[in-house]
Amino acid sequence: MKKGNNVVYIGCRVFPGMFSDEKAVSFDLPDGRVINAYVNERDVVSEPPSPEAEEGAAGRLKISVVETSRDSAVIDLPQPSLTAGTRFVVPMAYLK
Repeated sequence: MKKGNNVVYIGCRVFPGMFSDEKAVSFDLPDGRVINAYVNERDVVSEPPSPEAEEGAAGRLKISVVETSRDSAVIDLPQPSLTAGTRFVVPMAYLK
């Protein structure tokens, strides 16, 4: 496995956060788990920039790649998820 600390993006849904400088994000893992987290708005890119609460918007979340193999990557979220921590294994195809 290659090791590093590269910053890339992962696709997600973006929703308003609880505070003016944060966003709620959500993405699915291959095993069916849905990951939800509150992150600083500077770690998110979304269209439109201010998504509606119920619908959300397609977006990208800035993540750190810890390790990679041929078809997967170990990633760290900028903030812990609500239920599953900060580190996950995702397919390379998830990275943007």
